[in-house]
Amino acid sequence: LVDQGQQVEQRWLHSHPTGE
Repeated sequence: LVDQGQQVEQRWLHSHPTGE
């Protein structure tokens, strides 16, 4: 599901800040 994928991506960014 695309919607779920987007939510997971946002959660991943919270756990791993961009640039790392």
